[in-house]
Amino acid sequence: MSERLDIEVVIRELARSRSQASALITSGRISVNGRLAKKPSSKIEPGDKVELSAGIDFVSRAGHKLAHALSEFGVVPAGLCLDAGASTGGFTQVLLENGAEKVLAVDVGHNQLVDFIKDDPRVVNLEGQNLRHLTSEQVIAAVGETPFSLVVVDLSFISLTLVTQKLAELAPTAVQIWLIKPQFEVGKHSLSATGVVSSRNERKRAVEQVLQGANDDGFSCHGLIESPIKGTNGNVEYLSLMKFERLDYGVEQIMVDKLFSTK
Repeated sequence: MSERLDIEVVIRELARSRSQASALITSGRISVNGRLAKKPSSKIEPGDKVELSAGIDFVSRAGHKLAHALSEFGVVPAGLCLDAGASTGGFTQVLLENGAEKVLAVDVGHNQLVDFIKDDPRVVNLEGQNLRHLTSEQVIAAVGETPFSLVVVDLSFISLTLVTQKLAELAPTAVQIWLIKPQFEVGKHSLSATGVVSSRNERKRAVEQVLQGANDDGFSCHGLIESPIKGTNGNVEYLSLMKFERLDYGVEQIMVDKLFSTK
């Protein structure tokens, strides 16, 4: 009986979860009968040979996005970091593997962090917590008064414009890396039937909206790149390097125009 490839990868213990299996497949790490697999949803038979090539294993596709951003922006995690929207822990894993001493993992959901990350003594798991309602007092109670050196943000079903003030409040001195997801910034009228922002102009408008709102709240963008892999349903996403220091937004607009002029 045939089975989905991502499910079979987990069954054969080549991945811990379907999300990790999907990440391995889309990043070119999985082959079936000697041929590189491309789609997590593809069907395979029980007798098919499934192999995992050598490389870095992340618990989710998000890990590849942050690893790429750290490399492109020249950011080295250190000290105390905040993972806003931790989910299964893809960003947290990358932070720990690249030098973070401690990570406060915040997510509105429950029981999402994979066990080996949740059980890591360097991780403080603050689950069931809406970032918009997180207070400085709660942060101090969880990790003490040491300021965050780096904040990474990967939120879904909410616009980043709704959390920029909170990010400024919680970590005014930290370098921040935000994953900008146009599918959660534009209106439903800009989404395809499968939830994809197919219009390049709409994606650009979404990025501009986030950066302009951030600038209004005192942030400035110091780097902007396209994510190396697509997000949910194949959406193109972007990564921005942010600092809480107000600069002329015109500089950021030039950055946006340059990025989209080459795509």
